[in-house]
Amino acid sequence: EDGRMTWVAAFDGDYRREPQFHPAAETPNTFCESPARLRYHWFDFIVGSWEMREAGDNGRGLGQVEVAKDLSGCLLEWRFRGRGGYSGKAFAAFHFPSLQWHRTWVDENGVRIGLTGQLVGTSMVFTGTRAVRHGRTQLVRATWQPVDANQVTERWETSEDDGTTWVSALEVVLSRR
Repeated sequence: EDGRMTWVAAFDGDYRREPQFHPAAETPNTFCESPARLRYHWFDFIVGSWEMREAGDNGRGLGQVEVAKDLSGCLLEWRFRGRGGYSGKAFAAFHFPSLQWHRTWVDENGVRIGLTGQLVGTSMVFTGTRAVRHGRTQLVRATWQPVDANQVTERWETSEDDGTTWVSALEVVLSRR
């Protein structure tokens, strides 16, 4: 009423740092690890330590990928360390109500790509959208195909026509370390 010249305190807090943080211990759960729940294991072939390189006979090295299970096996977590210090993380989990896997990639530049997918043959195939220039979005498809126990191909494609045609954007090979 007085042109914001007078203020009345609505909250007066006193924050004090705790000497140590003690997170609650994870309660072990075997739901996602149960062999009877096959969908939760479709992507297990990607768990491990990998060297990533461009596809082809002389593909240059791109970095290292660590994929581990967390939260009693219900979450897959990717940690990527690339050349020049580039890094990113991805998280994937099976969502029972939709019967789909959901994967989210976030990198150090704030790029976020959300995908959903499932097992197609022996490959995990995900689709989603990513932001491109001037507020536009683009369809993205990512496929992880196990070659054998020690090698996986990862292919990224884009579509400008709602998935009628796909153009290869990146193909890499993951080799177990």
